[in-house]
Amino acid sequence: MRTVRLSVALLTAALAVVLSPGAPHAQTFRWVTSSLPESTTNAAYTARLITANANGDVTYSVAPSMPLGLALDPKTGIITGRPESASNYDVTFSATDASATIDLDVTLKISASGGGGNEGITFVTTALPDGRVGEIYGQLVDVQNGVGPYVYTADNLPTGLSLDGLTGQISGRPTAPGTYYVALSCTDHGEGENKVFTIVPLLVLPATSDFQFTTALLDNGEVGTPYSHTVHTMGAAGAVVYSAADLAPGLAIDPATGEISGTPTTAGTFLVTIGASDGTDAILANFFLWILASASSDFYWDFFGFPLALQGVEYGRQPPITVATAGGTSVTYAAAGLPPGIDYDALTGELSGIASEIGPYFVTFSATDNQGDIDPANDEVIVLMADFFVLPPNGGSTNDLPSNFWVNKQSLKKGGPGKDAWKATYIYNADRRTGNAFDPAVQSFLVTLAARGIALDPGTMTVGSAGKFTFASPRGEVPAVKVTIDPPKQTVAVSTKGDTIDASVPTVLRNTMLLGPKSYRLDEYFDVRGKFRTTSGYRKIAFVCDKTKATIKGPGLDAVSFGLLLGDPGFAYESGVTELRMRVLSEGAMVLDKTFTTLVTATQKVDSRTGAIIFKLKSLKDLAVTSRLKKFSYDSGKGKMTFALAGTTLVLPAGEAHVTIELQVGTKTYFTSVTLFEVAPGSYATKP
Repeated sequence: MRTVRLSVALLTAALAVVLSPGAPHAQTFRWVTSSLPESTTNAAYTARLITANANGDVTYSVAPSMPLGLALDPKTGIITGRPESASNYDVTFSATDASATIDLDVTLKISASGGGGNEGITFVTTALPDGRVGEIYGQLVDVQNGVGPYVYTADNLPTGLSLDGLTGQISGRPTAPGTYYVALSCTDHGEGENKVFTIVPLLVLPATSDFQFTTALLDNGEVGTPYSHTVHTMGAAGAVVYSAADLAPGLAIDPATGEISGTPTTAGTFLVTIGASDGTDAILANFFLWILASASSDFYWDFFGFPLALQGVEYGRQPPITVATAGGTSVTYAAAGLPPGIDYDALTGELSGIASEIGPYFVTFSATDNQGDIDPANDEVIVLMADFFVLPPNGGSTNDLPSNFWVNKQSLKKGGPGKDAWKATYIYNADRRTGNAFDPAVQSFLVTLAARGIALDPGTMTVGSAGKFTFASPRGEVPAVKVTIDPPKQTVAVSTKGDTIDASVPTVLRNTMLLGPKSYRLDEYFDVRGKFRTTSGYRKIAFVCDKTKATIKGPGLDAVSFGLLLGDPGFAYESGVTELRMRVLSEGAMVLDKTFTTLVTATQKVDSRTGAIIFKLKSLKDLAVTSRLKKFSYDSGKGKMTFALAGTTLVLPAGEAHVTIELQVGTKTYFTSVTLFEVAPGSYATKP
């Protein structure tokens, strides 16, 4: 297997693959799905029916019935289950919109198990109970037919909920209402690292109302075909204002009606975030949106998720895990941003390998269909932007996976096309040792907010003073773009003027950054004025080390202090009960390990503006003779944290040290890796 990585130039082209729309034509409600994947008895099965150009919401049905063990969700078209009998099943699927019903005849082939394949573990959990903001939530995810031990993972859980990777228990207090399509995975260590995957919806209601989306999926469309689909809600306390992020280029949402309309210009698969506010509560939902290359094209990503990876655990299985297409003639694949150790086969779309680094990875997959014409201009190219997560070996939820990326300030000014502006400053953690630090002469940079991206190819930036790298678009160019990267300070600043940014506020927007091989991703809430506020605006965890001072004087005489920034929407703490532990490792060797559960007390209050619980932690006097906790403090409202240890023994390599910081708070472990520089003999700091 080989991994094919795109340059930023190719990535930028992939993000903006615009096919000539030609003359607009009338919508024709049609099937995009033409067949379903084969399976074996006792194997976990997941597939999805896809249509395009519907007039309103679509519902699905099947006749005479699904094979025993399989079920069709009439609202989403998702098929899940575990077929029980081998046969060729001739079924007819029907899709109904507001005007018509269209049929699809399919032969679903189920072979007898025993010839290899994913034959064991399957999910027992097929639904999750509703939750409500602020109320305790608990639900056990379970599997059957495996060997064990199992490791569970989850993506897209509501903010405030976590999953225990060893027990499958979902718990917490949801803090953001909406409709969440939770991606559940399970790895069976006793069955050759076998993996299963499914998607289960979870509705979180606001604290005091039943405001919710009734739309369960978005209509799909075609490049060059006028598109219209209206999002619906129920239970609103007043007039509803709608928003959307990451729509396909060419589409926009009407804030007053919820109608998404326009003419798509780019083929691909898009994960769209829809927001709705009734003046009292704001709800969110994430939907997939497929845009076909033309009215006659059946070339699309046959994809709606994949199992999450575990660090150090083989990712492959039989049948293979693929990110592949349907309807193509001669397809080749490429990917940019995959984690180290994971390969992507250019001919089959198979993912395999062993991920070596924990973290979220923002990946752009591209597929090119050579339709037999020697002119590459006639090839169809589609893109898919997806998050690939690598969790610790004990699994858990991506909600508990911190991004080592911090937003100091960020704002989005909406003035209309050509009058928008975006301004942000960030702190990041990455390997900055000699030979590993970001080098704009040979490495690429990309930062995106929703669909707006700034991509800089190698050699684009100017080397400034004190190790800074800068870029400014030529005078008079619109939009005007500025970028400053300061590796010694671990900061990035970006700004645009005269811009057009396809996003409306208030909403949650996805913020991503690629700094050479390192990728970061955060989901962030922007208020009605387009402002992001720390830390209430975080919808995922951010954790970075911005300051360090370490002094080595001899065994039992060393000292270290860390200035940390932690933003966690689901942070919770109980004095004297919640376990607190700090570990620091260098090249896998332990530098320090301090448990200080009984040395910290906390106060808490409710933020009158956001309703969130604000925790303030501070340390008590540590009477230990060695490795004495000198100070610990944390304010969850501001995100600022300090940890200082005295009378300890530190072992760090001379010159440069890249250390991993692990902070355990209860069942959660926040981690980041930061480079320390020996600025004087025995004295280390984050800034060289």
